[in-house]
Amino acid sequence: MKYFKNTSLKIRILITFTAITILLVAIMARVSYESVKENYLQQAGEHVKMLSTYMAKSLDVKYLDFISSSKNNLADEVYHKFLVGHVQKSGVENAFIFDKSLALLATAKAGISSSQLKLNQNEILLVSPGASGVSVPFSNKEGHWFIWGFYRIDDNFYLGIEENASRLETLNQLSRIFFGIGLAGIILTIIAGWFIARSIAEPVDKLVDYSKEIGAGNFKAVPPKKINGEFSILNKSMQQMQNDLETQNKEREQMLAQIAHEIRNPLGGIELLSGLVKENLSNDDPSQMHLKKIIEEVHGLKEQLNLFLEYSKPQKVDKENVNLNILAKEVEDNFLAELKQKNIEFRIENQLETISFDRGHLKQTLVNLVSNSIDAVDNNGQIVFSSIRQNGSSMLQIKDNGSGIDEQKMKDIFRPFYTSKANGTGLGLAICRKLCLANNAELLMKNNDSKGCSFFLWVKN
Repeated sequence: MKYFKNTSLKIRILITFTAITILLVAIMARVSYESVKENYLQQAGEHVKMLSTYMAKSLDVKYLDFISSSKNNLADEVYHKFLVGHVQKSGVENAFIFDKSLALLATAKAGISSSQLKLNQNEILLVSPGASGVSVPFSNKEGHWFIWGFYRIDDNFYLGIEENASRLETLNQLSRIFFGIGLAGIILTIIAGWFIARSIAEPVDKLVDYSKEIGAGNFKAVPPKKINGEFSILNKSMQQMQNDLETQNKEREQMLAQIAHEIRNPLGGIELLSGLVKENLSNDDPSQMHLKKIIEEVHGLKEQLNLFLEYSKPQKVDKENVNLNILAKEVEDNFLAELKQKNIEFRIENQLETISFDRGHLKQTLVNLVSNSIDAVDNNGQIVFSSIRQNGSSMLQIKDNGSGIDEQKMKDIFRPFYTSKANGTGLGLAICRKLCLANNAELLMKNNDSKGCSFFLWVKN
């Protein structure tokens, strides 16, 4: 049951359809077969009972006491001729006379034995004088089906007839036909179930992917096409939600930009005045240290405000074919001092020559990722810049052997203003992801199996 719940909607619909069909077909086939069989056996039973009664009524019973199983007296001949005549007249397979000890006394033709009679002992002994009964159907060695009818002449003697029940063979063949029809029905149901499941699951999958794009902050995501029926209502609602979220996001970005602008102007004045005061003081004045601290803090605040503005403003994309080897070298050159200080090996392993991306956006993203890797890697560590084409998409990877990222924090690392650094703003990776989304790319992260972590930049072609 747990495995069933974890399967896709398409598979669950298909399994449910198939299971219900198999159950219904099996029940209908069995009920149909048993109903037809019971109806036939009832009719056949009434028929052989009627024939045995008719034959027994025309039988001269006064010589029955002289009949014996040795078949060497006149009574045996009389009753043998009687049975043969009625078999030919009525068209039954055989007729026979036996006593209450189930000893066979006379037959129209060979093929009946006392051992066969004993198999139907219960049915025979339950018949009262002047009444008739019927056996259960049975088959011979050749597979032909027969049924017996009994008439109890008196307390001691019975007359029996054997009737062909060939229709039971037809019924058995019919059961195989039912099975074939049921199997064909199951196959057709699986095919129909597959199309129905696909018609339900396909729009659901499209809407799920669409919602993931919106959830990731891609408010320019293209709504899925060819969504009909009730799903079209959901699709329209999601588009409205996308538009509302985009509007709210723009309003938030505008508010952040306005707040940052209003704060940056007085900070510029504070920085300028502090610098002027600092210049007018002698170098040994104790206030020099305080003014220097003020200027440094103001400078730090301005950098954070610049990041806020960078995150809040709309990203204009100017795509071009960026040469990855040249760009990777530029990124490495940006951090030559840091790499040398920690003796970190920076290796470039590009299989792709170019990639379609806004060059400024790509460089800003890679610089941020490499900067994070340098912070995470210990002395004598390693950072690998690589690129490959996989599943029709281009992939860039920044891999390091640093400390990795706590599994509990991984879901939040791209969230704006989330940071695990003491002096971090929490906007670096958020900006990187926003730049990637603007270029129709996706930024992902996972810890390596051995040590460190990897950031993957997937560019959809």
